[in-house]
Amino acid sequence: RQAAAEAKREAAEEAKRQAALEAKREAAEEAKRQAAAEAKRQAAEEAKRKAAEEAKRQAAEEAKRKAEEDAKHKAAEEAKRQAAEEAKRKAEEDAKHKAAEEAKRQAAEEAKRKAEEEAKRKAEEARKLAQELAAREQFLKEAVARHAALIKQRVERYWSLPLDGNDTLSCTLRITMTPSGAVTSVQIAQSSGDAAFDNSAVAAVQKASPLPVPGDSEVLSKFRNFNFRFKPGG
Repeated sequence: RQAAAEAKREAAEEAKRQAALEAKREAAEEAKRQAAAEAKRQAAEEAKRKAAEEAKRQAAEEAKRKAEEDAKHKAAEEAKRQAAEEAKRKAEEDAKHKAAEEAKRQAAEEAKRKAEEEAKRKAEEARKLAQELAAREQFLKEAVARHAALIKQRVERYWSLPLDGNDTLSCTLRITMTPSGAVTSVQIAQSSGDAAFDNSAVAAVQKASPLPVPGDSEVLSKFRNFNFRFKPGG
């Protein structure tokens, strides 16, 4: 009976030991399972974190790339705008330069045209003046000749041939007269060689005073002090 009890006790202890071992094994299995689950969870979180970081990195790179593209686009647009403004400025400067050159050319042509017209006008005036002077000179020449003939006719009316004189002689007298024709001086400028003839010519001029006066003042100026060739009938 004691042996049976002892065997029963030992069996109970063995069963208890086995149960403890099983519990320990199961606890170890549970700990192992939980550790695996924790490791899996942590791996998942790590993977999730890495994926988030990768996504963040890619998003940052994409943002950087887009910013760089935007910057390049803006720089290209700015360069294009500046090039357009420079082209516009240069075109305006070229237009102004061409306009200035055209204005300068037109001004030069206008100045040339005016100078040519002025030269033509002056040439025409000079031609007309020369014609007028020539006509005036011819008029004076003819008027002086006509008036000299009138004076000669008047002097001859008062001239008397000296006794034993020669009416084929001639002498030149220097006569001075007033604007009214009054003779103030008669001198022999060139003698005939015959004193009596010369004196008769001087006397005739003095008797004929006042001499005829021309109406033209310029013609009159020619007879204020002039040489008079006296040759009766010549």
